[in-house]
Amino acid sequence: EHLLSLAYEMGETVNLATLDGNEVVYLMGYSGDRLLTAQTSVGLRLPAHCMGLGKCLLAGVGDETAQRLLGPGPYERRTRNTKVTWKQIREELARVRRDGFAVSEEEFEVGLVSIAVPLADVGNRGPLAINVTLPAFRATASERARLVDRLRKTAALIETSLRLAA
Repeated sequence: EHLLSLAYEMGETVNLATLDGNEVVYLMGYSGDRLLTAQTSVGLRLPAHCMGLGKCLLAGVGDETAQRLLGPGPYERRTRNTKVTWKQIREELARVRRDGFAVSEEEFEVGLVSIAVPLADVGNRGPLAINVTLPAFRATASERARLVDRLRKTAALIETSLRLAA
């Protein structure tokens, strides 16, 4: 219900995902009501190194485990913005840990921005993160700040729900 509420409020696609090896696996998602919106489906698997969700999840497992999961590189280049070396990824993961959220700046697909925040590991469910995906032209500085704030609030609501269910 919290993800659905966020999708409705933001008008953008929101997802809940986990990490399986070097891939992000989508567990739940809702599309916003805008005509131009990202489409995802439950079970979708995408490369973690170039996704906001992936960077968020990799940051949570630590550098040693993240490098083991991703391998030595170079990693698949999806766009000119894709980080393809371990050094670049490690710098991104440090930024995610410092800021508490991850951003994919047209790294997976040109024109697509993803902002993700982690969920606390409640009840040993493994790493989870949520994101909002939107077209780059709508990802203004003020909109990004608003999305990070709403993602953090939604993450807290989901964590509370998971604690109550555990």
